[in-house]
Parts: sequence; C-alpha cells; structure tokens
Amino acid sequence: METLESGLSRRGRILAREEEYGDHPSPVDAADAYALDHLRDLIAEAVRRNSDVELDGTDLVLISITGRSPMSTVVAYDVLRPRRLLVIHSGRGEEAVNVIGDYVVGPGRLRHSEFFHNHVDAIDPRVVYQIIKDFLSRPDISRDRVILNITGGNKVMSAAAALAAWQLDLELCYVDVEPDPATGHIRPETQRLLLLDNPISIFGDQEMVRAAELLRAGAFDIASKRYQDLSDRLASPSVARFWKAVSDLYKAWCDLVLADLPALADRVEDLLNSYGEPLSPAITSRIRQQVAFLRRLDDSTESRLNLILGLHILGGHYSRLGRNDFAALLYYRTIEGCLAWRLEETHRGFLCDSPDYTLLGDDIESGYAALSIGSPEDDSGLPSKVSLVAAARLLACTDDDFAKRAGLTSQRAIRNLADLTATRNKSVLAHGFKPIDVESSENLGSRAFFYLKKIWELHRPGEDLDDLRKHLAFVVPPESGDSMAKEE
Repeated sequence: METLESGLSRRGRILAREEEYGDHPSPVDAADAYALDHLRDLIAEAVRRNSDVELDGTDLVLISITGRSPMSTVVAYDVLRPRRLLVIHSGRGEEAVNVIGDYVVGPGRLRHSEFFHNHVDAIDPRVVYQIIKDFLSRPDISRDRVILNITGGNKVMSAAAALAAWQLDLELCYVDVEPDPATGHIRPETQRLLLLDNPISIFGDQEMVRAAELLRAGAFDIASKRYQDLSDRLASPSVARFWKAVSDLYKAWCDLVLADLPALADRVEDLLNSYGEPLSPAITSRIRQQVAFLRRLDDSTESRLNLILGLHILGGHYSRLGRNDFAALLYYRTIEGCLAWRLEETHRGFLCDSPDYTLLGDDIESGYAALSIGSPEDDSGLPSKVSLVAAARLLACTDDDFAKRAGLTSQRAIRNLADLTATRNKSVLAHGFKPIDVESSENLGSRAFFYLKKIWELHRPGEDLDDLRKHLAFVVPPESGDSMAKEE
C-alpha cells in the first residue's frame, strides 16, 4: 500500500518530468491527477490534522471558486463533505470543473443533482455575487451553514466572492499551503483548511451603524433585535450589548411600561461600566441621570411629577422624529398633568376624576362660572370630571399661586389655553381627523414646558429644569467613524 511519503516522492518525479503519468498538458496537471488518483485520502487526512475545523453535522453547502487547478476544491470537499457543491469558474476553469465532477460525484459522494457549476466573466465581480445569491435562493438549498472557498480562481473572482460572502453573511474558507522552496510547487501534505470568520461577525462596523440608525429613528424594538444579533456574533460584543440595553430601556419608556423600567435601568448601568468604546464624560453622566430618573418613574403619587416630566421628554423625542401627532398628544398630557397635579396637591383629598368641590372652599361654583369662556360645558355648572380647561379655571378661581405665575387668571388667558389645546382634540389621535402641523405641535410643547417650569419653581426650587430636561433627552450611539455618542 502506498504511503503518503512514497506517493509524494513519486509526485515529485512527475513534476520533474522524470516520470510520466497519463496524457496531461503539463507536469503540474499530471502531478495533480496522480495525487487525486492515488493520494487523495492520505492528503485529506493530512489536511484534517493540519486544520482546526469543527463540523456540526448540519446540511453544509460549499461554494468554491475554481481556476485551472481542481486541487483546492477537491481538498475542501474532502475535508468538509458538503451535501451540495457549487463551483464557479471562468473560461480557463472549464476542464477543472470536469475533473472536479469526476472526483466529487459518485457512490458515497454527491449525486449529479447535488453538484452545480456556473461559468462567469472573470472581470465582472457583480456576476459572482448574483450567481451566489441566486443559488442560495433555490428551494433545495439549505442556508443552515454555507461556506465559500476563495482559494482558486483569479484575484478578481476571489475578491468578488469574498465581498459576496460578507454581504450575504457566509463563512469563508481558504486552503493554505507551503510551497516547496526549491521548485515553488505546492506541497500537498502541508495544506490546511482555514475557516475565516465574516469580518461583519468580527468587527460589525457596518452592522453597528445600521443598528444605530434604527435607534436614532426611534425603532427601538428593531434596534434591540439587531444589537442582540450582533452581540451573539461579534468577537467583542460589549458595545452591542450596551446599546441593546439602551434600546430596551427607551422602548419601555416610550411604551410607558413603568413596571419594567427599574430592571432595565439596572441592566444599562451594569453594562455602562463595561462599555468597550469611549463615551464622553457628559454622555456618561447623562445616561446615569436617566437611569436614576427612570428607576423612580412609577404610578405612585410621589412619582407623578417625574412622570409628567417624562411625558414631556417623550414629546420632544417624537417631535424630533417628525411625529407631530404623538408629540402633541404627549405635550397635551403634560399640560393636563401639571394642572391636575397642582390642583390635587394643594387641596389634599380632591380628585379630578371624582371631585369633591367642598375641598376647594366656599362659593367655588360662582368663581368657576365667572371664568366661563363660552364653551358648551359652561352651562352645566361644576363638571363631574375635571378636564384640562376646567382645572385651569378652578386654579384661577381659588387664587392659586401657580395660576398667577402661569398667567392663568383671566377669561382671556384660559380661552387662549383652550384654543391651543383644541389643536390636539382635532388630531387623528384624539377626536378628529386633522393631522397636527409642526408649528402647532411646537407651540403645545413650549406651553407645556412653561407650565412645568412654574411647577418646578414652586415645588422643586433646587432643581434646574432646563438642565434636567437636557440630560434626560435620549442619547444616540456614535456615528460611523466617530467614537463619541451623540445627543438627540
């Protein structure tokens, strides 16, 4: 039985023209044919020893770029044992395809229907990509594991195949070999199959940019899924994990799922401590302030002011995204929240949903009527539920300090507020079918923040609301080529 050592010795003689083997156009072709005919199993065993390749038993598909020599494709086939094989070749590789077919198709190997081959124009890299994409779209081709062998073919074909693999998220392999220093010919016993990770899987720069764009656009659920996928694949996943956690936190905030906020905030803070990219001190401080703020955001009476501020922050977020109807609704809720909170805070026990007007003092009904603005509800007396405008009238007629600071002390001021908030009532998200324009939404936002500031001056004089609002605005990931996170 021939050994690898004796077989390689005979192969060397064929290369040196000291011995003939078959009718082949060159000694290299003859030597390759001899190796494939007589040393194939021994070479495959040597390559497996030299290689660090783990096969998980999935329905593997091999795509191989081939030039004049069939050797690298046959070696890759022998080591990987795919269930499907596609060979892509240029004009000079047609004979190599015939040879490959002879060695990979047959009993115990591939059936003819499992061996595919395509000719390409070697100078047009787009064709290589399209052939691979079309092949993978076939219903009989599994995408469980696809490996693209870029060893053979010319430089343009191999480069095009590599780009296609990166774009289609395929594994790459390369049959590496040490040439004989004396002759320059390959030494089959030194071959090893290298599996190359997709650069997207290692570094993920482009995918991280796409995920960041989703986060900036407010598509927090999709961004979270993209970051999760990246964190599963990247060699250094800490950055993807961090921004996934931020996406999850912002989504819960936008959805006002208050019960989930503390745990999500803890997750962001934990990952912030192991973040793998530089964040500016200002951005780090902002994220920590957001985490602290959102931990306290719940539906308790003590947290209502924080919740009202949180609504206004969300209004600003939607405004920057151009979603004016959502922004206006949140600004409206901010104004409504400020007025209702002040009324209930200064008259303990009073509830806007079920008002006890005796808690507001004597002759409240006549004071309320004196501030009538001519709306249909004015003739019905004190309302059974206190609306936004009704809360403003009640604050004004109880000589409230907030109403004075906010300028809500006259029929004209209250009518102006009613006209402003009527914009929201006509929105498709309220009672009408008219979309809200940018100017109307911004006017509501300005008024909402004005009322918030007056509340803060009275109840939290030690806090700078302008600074707090700036620090609570959403943070977005760094853009391509920029290591620092951005403010919205």
